[in-house]
Amino acid sequence: MRDMAHDADDVAPPGPALSVTGLRLSAGGTPRIDIPKLCLPAGRITMILGANGAGKSLLLRLLHGLVVPEAGQVHALAGRQAMVFQRPVLLRRSVAGNLRHGLKAAGVPRAERRARVAALLAQSGLADRARQPARTLSGGEQQRLALVRALSTTPEILFLDEPTASLDPRATRAIETLVLGAAARQAVRVDDGAPIATSFPGFRDLMNGLGARVEEVGA
Repeated sequence: MRDMAHDADDVAPPGPALSVTGLRLSAGGTPRIDIPKLCLPAGRITMILGANGAGKSLLLRLLHGLVVPEAGQVHALAGRQAMVFQRPVLLRRSVAGNLRHGLKAAGVPRAERRARVAALLAQSGLADRARQPARTLSGGEQQRLALVRALSTTPEILFLDEPTASLDPRATRAIETLVLGAAARQAVRVDDGAPIATSFPGFRDLMNGLGARVEEVGA
């Protein structure tokens, strides 16, 4: 009989969910991003840590396709992506309306949306705020709503731009709980910011102390 421990050792590590080659971007003649090669492995949380102005948020936007680089390519080998910004981007609709819009945009059939919205409201702890205008929520509540809306599409890559910045400890714990609960469903989570990092043992540290330049990071 084959040893189960050896079987576990034989399991191949996950391949990359996202890879970058020759990525460069400048602003006002000053290089901001210069990454010859980068691979983010599937099934891992990658933290982008660095000083203010190092280009962390800019790198996330490049990886997500919101900013076009001067040179280089980003290959997303996984499927759906979502991003949650430091300042949540919410529609001028109710809390439930924001969730319905996200599900509709993701192609969820109308017949399924009501039940999905109810489940998401419960998951976020915002069921009692369903009809409240989303932009009147507290900062922590808005971030929870934005995160749950992003998770509602079951993205394989989830980008988080300092999701707990400026939040109090209670709101931070709520965000961490949501992210940890969804961790097994995403191929890779890429987070910009240190506060949440201590909640994820074994996270992958990228750009810490390197400023805008990453020499080479492989899977």
